[in-house]
Amino acid sequence: MLGFGVLGDLIGLDRAMTLTLAVQAIGALLQAVMPWGSTDTAWSLLIVARFIIGVGCGGVYPLSAGKAAADATHTVDPDEKAKSAAIAFFWRNPAMVWIYLFGYLLYLGPGAGIPSSVDGQLEPEDDAQRRGWQIAWRVALGFGCIAPALMTVASVFEPRANGALRDVNQPPLLERVIKARPWRGFIATGGAWFFFDISYYGNSLLQPKILDTLAPPNSTLSVWESEAENMAVAMVGVLFTLVIILLLPVIGVIRMQHFGLLLVTIIATILAFTWGLFQDAGVGAPVLLPLYALLYGSYWAPNVTTYIMATIAFEPSIRSTMNGMSAALGKVGAILGSTLFKALLEYKVGGSENAAVQIIMALCAAFGACGIVCTYVGVGHGCKPKDLPSEYQSAAVAPLVL
Repeated sequence: MLGFGVLGDLIGLDRAMTLTLAVQAIGALLQAVMPWGSTDTAWSLLIVARFIIGVGCGGVYPLSAGKAAADATHTVDPDEKAKSAAIAFFWRNPAMVWIYLFGYLLYLGPGAGIPSSVDGQLEPEDDAQRRGWQIAWRVALGFGCIAPALMTVASVFEPRANGALRDVNQPPLLERVIKARPWRGFIATGGAWFFFDISYYGNSLLQPKILDTLAPPNSTLSVWESEAENMAVAMVGVLFTLVIILLLPVIGVIRMQHFGLLLVTIIATILAFTWGLFQDAGVGAPVLLPLYALLYGSYWAPNVTTYIMATIAFEPSIRSTMNGMSAALGKVGAILGSTLFKALLEYKVGGSENAAVQIIMALCAAFGACGIVCTYVGVGHGCKPKDLPSEYQSAAVAPLVL
């Protein structure tokens, strides 16, 4: 994120985007074909491939938002440019639905039932070591190389927008950053992103485990039931994101971020107080699943706005760099959130899984409130970029107003 963000301002968004997509495609292919040998060797090779993917995926964050805004040459309205960037971000939601659907299709595939053969004997009985499943996980991981590979080719031949090309007459990047004095805006982009990602990734990465706690005592969900629950929650994100994209030009990015974080805080607070009550009453699934889906849906307002806030908070010459720094700080929060929430759930902090989930929801509410404070300190609360002077509109920059 940091590296490709800086690279976008050094060599231009188009060239940097082509490079990050290529790295992503190579990493996705390697993770499917490299892991062989002993368990330790296979895991080591998989980690290397996943690291390469991480470098490529991380670069997409700062570059795709800036590139989508730069390519929106049909308008000078910053909110409209932000809407173009949000549309680019929308496709994460169908992809998340596809992950669960594709995994289930592979689970049902004819190869999944073929056991391994060792010296003519059909073994082992462990499902995880069946030959069909060994093929399935490679197909699942390797499938991820198709989209970035196609986009790499497309990006090489696409027409170049002026905003996505490097201006050779600009001063050095460090000089541009110092002159722009962007650190107050960074509180809203990086600081809010940090607190939001603690809550979002802490929840989304543990989503299957949290939803499993809704199963009746002494019972487990079938594979289809688990996949269906997760796809239903992901579909709520699709609907919320579509509404957010439509409302962005009306409400503005800054107000939308405040509204989204406030909604996260309110719903997480409700879940923190009611999760145990509804579970003890035996109505956890029918009541809490819709509430949890609403929490997941509400995440997509700040998910979209943190992704595109840099398109209005920083001038174009440093936008990619500052977006990269903001995204990197967000992912520090993601690591913290997923690690903390996982420990709370695994060790049943509070005495039970339900109590642990309540603590997680209370923390989500607190971090949502912290995100609101960061947004207010960084970029104010009611400033709509299109109401600002024309010199800022043309650059898609909002000055920092309290």
